[in-house]
Amino acid sequence: MRELLPDAEQGAGRLDVLCRVRLRADGGERLLHIHFEVQAQRQEFFARRMFRYYYRLYDRYGETLVSIGILVDDTPNWRPDRYELAFFGIQLSFVFPVLKLTDWAGRIDELESADDPVALMMAAQLSPPQESARTDSTPQGAETLGAALRVS
Repeated sequence: MRELLPDAEQGAGRLDVLCRVRLRADGGERLLHIHFEVQAQRQEFFARRMFRYYYRLYDRYGETLVSIGILVDDTPNWRPDRYELAFFGIQLSFVFPVLKLTDWAGRIDELESADDPVALMMAAQLSPPQESARTDSTPQGAETLGAALRVS
């Protein structure tokens, strides 16, 4: 991402992920690029940043691009999913899918039993601290993630 976006915001708590996925359908193969933008706290210009990343990646990869916002903040009603611009007769609307981690809070058991490392990481992030097993230096959810990843 740094070569595409040299002046992009590179700070703590931000994670940009760009994946290439090969899709097979109708006897052919197509390459799809998926951009995940993880946002840990409410930010006024998040939707604008999503649009900025999208158009720069689109310039490079074209129509085979999907951008997805992943919100891991704890503000229930903050769900930016669009950037709109209207100026001097020009109108632009960029709408993108958003996944909100707190939407999965009531489904921790389901996440923990999934055979999927992403689901296990989500469960670890959402799990309340287990006071008896924690030390002050143990990050929240680390026990769940550690148990889930242990090889027997």
